[in-house]
Amino acid sequence: MTTEAFDRLLYTDCLPGAGRGAGSGFQVQAQSSGVDSGQSKLAVGSLLYEVQVPWLNQRLPIGEFPLGIAHARGEGYGTGQGRYVGKEAAGGRDGNHLTDCLLTRDGDQYGAVRPAQLWQSPLWRDCAWPEKECPPFDAAGLETGPLTVDAVADWARARPERAAVLARLLTVLEDPAGQRVVIVSDGPDEAVTWVAAATLLLPARLALEVSFKVFSSIPLRTEHRVAAAPAALFPQIVPGRDGGAFVLDARTGAADEGAVSERAAFFTGKFTADGDPYDVVDAVELADVLGDPRQHLRGHDAMLTAWAVTRPDDPLPEPAALSRWLSGAPPELLREHGPAAAALVLGAEPDPSVLRWIDDAAAAKRLAVDQAAVRLRLLTAELGEIRGARGKVPIAEVLPVVPMDADAYRDAESELSSAILLASDQQTDLLFGLGRRHGIAPDLAGLRDRLDLFVTAWLNRPGAYHPEQWAMRAEILDRAHDLLGDRARAGGPLSVRETVRRVNRYFGDRSDLTDPLDCHIQASLIAEGARERHLERLRLLLGKIANIAKSAAPADAATAAAALQRALIEWNAVDVEVAVTLLTELPDSVTIERAIASRAAEQLATMSEKPSPALLDLLARLDKQGKAAPSRSLADLLEADKCVQSFARRARDDRIADVGYLDGTIEVLCRAHPVVVQARLDQVLAACLGSPHPQLGALVLAALKSPLPKQLVERWGRTLGSRDLVSDGLWCVRCLDVEELSDRRQDQLAAAVRGFARTLPKEQFDAWYDEVARRAGPAKRDLWEGVFAQEAGRARINLWRNKDGGRS
Repeated sequence: MTTEAFDRLLYTDCLPGAGRGAGSGFQVQAQSSGVDSGQSKLAVGSLLYEVQVPWLNQRLPIGEFPLGIAHARGEGYGTGQGRYVGKEAAGGRDGNHLTDCLLTRDGDQYGAVRPAQLWQSPLWRDCAWPEKECPPFDAAGLETGPLTVDAVADWARARPERAAVLARLLTVLEDPAGQRVVIVSDGPDEAVTWVAAATLLLPARLALEVSFKVFSSIPLRTEHRVAAAPAALFPQIVPGRDGGAFVLDARTGAADEGAVSERAAFFTGKFTADGDPYDVVDAVELADVLGDPRQHLRGHDAMLTAWAVTRPDDPLPEPAALSRWLSGAPPELLREHGPAAAALVLGAEPDPSVLRWIDDAAAAKRLAVDQAAVRLRLLTAELGEIRGARGKVPIAEVLPVVPMDADAYRDAESELSSAILLASDQQTDLLFGLGRRHGIAPDLAGLRDRLDLFVTAWLNRPGAYHPEQWAMRAEILDRAHDLLGDRARAGGPLSVRETVRRVNRYFGDRSDLTDPLDCHIQASLIAEGARERHLERLRLLLGKIANIAKSAAPADAATAAAALQRALIEWNAVDVEVAVTLLTELPDSVTIERAIASRAAEQLATMSEKPSPALLDLLARLDKQGKAAPSRSLADLLEADKCVQSFARRARDDRIADVGYLDGTIEVLCRAHPVVVQARLDQVLAACLGSPHPQLGALVLAALKSPLPKQLVERWGRTLGSRDLVSDGLWCVRCLDVEELSDRRQDQLAAAVRGFARTLPKEQFDAWYDEVARRAGPAKRDLWEGVFAQEAGRARINLWRNKDGGRS
């Protein structure tokens, strides 16, 4: 069949050749081309009119036999209306009947029409088709009979007891696995109306699953979920009968007792009340759309939301249900039905948490509502939370920006400023945070006195407030700094020491060193800061002093430097690193405080006991600045380091090839104190390796006093692999070729090379070994090979030297 039409089938008694069967008798008389065997079986097995035998025996006139209607689910859906037609086709016996059936595999063909509403529809035929093939029925022409929605609602309201019984009947049918239903009535109209009323209150998709037959000749044993029985023929079927079925007496309106579901009570109550019944049916369908598809009847929240959206002018029964539905709805439903539901929620004075959800959904473009209006509502609600102490507002979370016109923003700013004016200090803290959260800047100019009181309260108890979350934080901190400065000027910087300690981190970017308060703030941060950061902060301050000095304002630089040094001393912030940093990085024009200079001198003296490159670099920096070393011992270290630096420069000079220049270079290194040479050992080694003179390293090893030569060789050995390996190998060969180098040093060099070689993969060692041998040339190859010989002792190496004993 097509998707626009029902297939059709008619069943009755036929003469030979008049039906689709092989002979005569009861058979399918005609059907449309789309009917398949499964649909035909559904029609013949479940939809046919059932002739009541007692009426045949009574010879009841044809006109007194009632019409019948049936609906079933199997191979698709089928609905049929039948009638008694008297004599069989051949004109002999009584008992002939005719049933016209609509068949479809697509339940959507029924639209909003429930099968029971097709009772006595004008679409049904009362006679056979002229041909064996009939046309399908256009689904667009599906028309109800007298059981319109209005008619069924009027019937349900006509007798007060019907509402309660309908709710019980609906509860039974809501459960697909629930009891069967038997309706006893004098005629079919009343029975079909009960079925229509109950199925109108089920979603269409579930209504189609409810099979029924009016009338059934075996109502207690039929396969249909609902069976109607003529009361006169089945007097034994009455409510209260213990037979496993739910029995309803349509004559009296009595029915078996049973529980009533919340859903059945709700929709039955709405359907039988004074109102538009079509709204109820629409809400039934919408509830099915809005709910969780994992739930058979979609749930409480979907039901109430559907009703509220369908009847927006009615009082909202339960705003929380709509809020829950909004927060759980999938995106496609939220887009289609969310705006209507949200409008209803917003009109019911929702809880701030609900407003927060709606605001978030609107900002994320998941919910189409007036964002500015929602944001203003949220601001008002959160102001109320703060004033009423009804919970902590999430002031740390900054809301996405929502475009507002000038009037709306002015209203929001005015509301926030008014709240601040009347609030306690603790509430004001939260209100400033709320301003930041909403992007609203209160009018501080109109809050001058209130701001001073608030800032004073914060300075007295900073731990009880949240400056990180304030709107206009910079302006509020400016005012706090002013008030703190007033206190410091009135009582001296030490009078605000504890306050500074508690709030210094909020003023760390204020470094006007002409202001004593800022000097104390910076000193407190240096005293309490992490070790790796306090020198960074100090150097930034010293850089500012240097810039002042460079700007032709030496007097201001001196004043700033003096104030900073005094503050550092008062805050006990002058550790050895601070003292040395001040000594070395303050401008030359600035006087060092005696206590700081003394502390720096003590530290340098301590460091001089075991000189390090850092100490030597520091002394060199002082010397470059024209500052004398604080002690004779430090001055001696400086002079020794100058010798090492001179050696390093001369070692790389091309004049090193001259014997006199070479000897002078080695002599200047030997003048340096051994502890300084040891501290600069890496620099000495680099100079030897980088010198244009190939044998400088060996001559330095021969000239230095023990233990420096051994330490130099060991340092070279530990750093093998960090430079070009071939160059290091050739440097070793050249050192071994110098006769001034003692046997011990030769052995140490060879041992260092062998130790490193053991760490190399064989392929890498072989390549290194071969390349050094190749580049050493025939005259020096034996020296390199001897390093790895089985016997590499002193006698053997001596034999490898050139016969003339000279340098090569």
